[in-house]
Amino acid sequence: MTITAMPTMANPEAFTTVPELREELRRANDSVFALGERLHRMNCLANYLSDRLIKLVQAHIGNDQATLKNELAELAAHYEREQKAKQGGLH
Repeated sequence: MTITAMPTMANPEAFTTVPELREELRRANDSVFALGERLHRMNCLANYLSDRLIKLVQAHIGNDQATLKNELAELAAHYEREQKAKQGGLH
């Protein structure tokens, strides 16, 4: 199960001064930028995984054991790099 935290929404009626509105706009802009970066990372990962899966399926259909082994090794290496990066706090 995946839980996705959504950005908080502001009540426009709650703001009465220009400085309050500007601060909220800054917060909203930061949130939009962060979401854009996250979407980009997810798209990159989806493209990477899609490419890997296509190669695996093609190798399986073609009974190409060497390519299957190489593609699985690359996928495993990618997984290990990601796990090490997570443990080290890198992204």
